[in-house]
Amino acid sequence: MKFFKRNIVSIILIVFFLALSIRMFLGHSDRVNSLQGKVLFTISKITFLEQGKGGPWYNYSFVYLRKVYSSRIILGELSKESKEIQKSYIGKKYFVKFSVEKPKYSELYLDKPVPEDFVYKEGQTWEKLPALP
Repeated sequence: MKFFKRNIVSIILIVFFLALSIRMFLGHSDRVNSLQGKVLFTISKITFLEQGKGGPWYNYSFVYLRKVYSSRIILGELSKESKEIQKSYIGKKYFVKFSVEKPKYSELYLDKPVPEDFVYKEGQTWEKLPALP
């Protein structure tokens, strides 16, 4: 019993980090499983660039069933580009894949920009990425 009294803070911290790790693992697994299930594609717009401790993030949003969903993506390789190039993505539209069951889970395709002359209705979805001219 003395052991627990002396080490209560350490025990609480260990339990906290263990619970946090389990939650992160389950959240990641849920996201992966959702994006392997029924998915749709739509068009997303990058709304702004956020500078975080882990690097810059793009925030983007899309419409599905008249509801706006927002998410973000870390720049990764793009973080090596200049600030001007990073900012040039803001306001641009890209295709996004999202889970039908849980639309909060999505993947932005920065390598699939939407052409300016592409005609679509906001909130329109496709089962496959549309073929672009």
